[in-house]
Amino acid sequence: MKSPAGYLVRHHEGLRGERGSHYDYVLAGNGIWVEAEGPLLAARVLVASAEIKGLPPLQPRLVLRHGRIPGSLFDLAVGLIVQYPRQEIYVGIYWSGEEYRLWVPNQQQGATRVDYERREDLVLDLHSHNSMADFFTGTDDQDETGFQVYGVVGNLPNPTVVLRFGVYGYHQTVRWGDVFTGSPTGVEEGPKPGAVWSETMGWVIIPTKEELLTIHVELSVQCWGPWAIEHAACPQTIYQAWHDRTISCPCACHLEELDLEADKALTLFADEHLRPGLEPRESGFIASVLELRAALIEAGIQDQGN
Repeated sequence: MKSPAGYLVRHHEGLRGERGSHYDYVLAGNGIWVEAEGPLLAARVLVASAEIKGLPPLQPRLVLRHGRIPGSLFDLAVGLIVQYPRQEIYVGIYWSGEEYRLWVPNQQQGATRVDYERREDLVLDLHSHNSMADFFTGTDDQDETGFQVYGVVGNLPNPTVVLRFGVYGYHQTVRWGDVFTGSPTGVEEGPKPGAVWSETMGWVIIPTKEELLTIHVELSVQCWGPWAIEHAACPQTIYQAWHDRTISCPCACHLEELDLEADKALTLFADEHLRPGLEPRESGFIASVLELRAALIEAGIQDQGN
């Protein structure tokens, strides 16, 4: 019986290895990727960033087999969503065999959650966050483990939207125009102002120094040296960037100066707040942040001197 997961290596001559029945992990020059193909879409998502010398790199990929979805369907979905500004509501888009169609199933709506009937031929799941921001929550990460496109509409009654596609639990943010035709009517594409687009990492939000200082205060983060105050380098922010590919800290330039005890303290803090239930580590935080900073510089998101 064929395994659901395949394992491949990308060489200059092509891919080598054994494919799985559902998806494949691919080792490439810039990290580990997961990709899958089906009758509705094909997609590739970065799992972990790393430099693998001698192998060519890969890039994220999303192909809708039947073309982009008409923007008019998105407008209809949002028109329904804005009628429920205090509740979460779900709308799906599926392929009928001839065209994309809207699907509004039976659902139990609440202020912070919506439960709904599911179907197998969905191309996109769209749900609202009422007046809250348009972002993917931890609950969304747990629920959205299929092979399709996902979206969140937030900030009602002035809707904004953020989109991503998923490959069995791994996700990559994507721009509205890569999924729909036309342009959204009366809806601002997320994320919040100040974000920049990276072809590898998707939308990357680089907080201001004032925002990072606020995070320090809210989380009562202990500073591990004057560099933390001077540069507002927040451990939680940097660590989340490394794992979620959603936000990043503009400064890690003094991390090389920290000693082993500081690295242990930073690692412990990050594990307690961002890796609950997983085995705590002795060290490794600083190395991860420095690798993230190098990747941002390479992607042109962060200047070497920042």
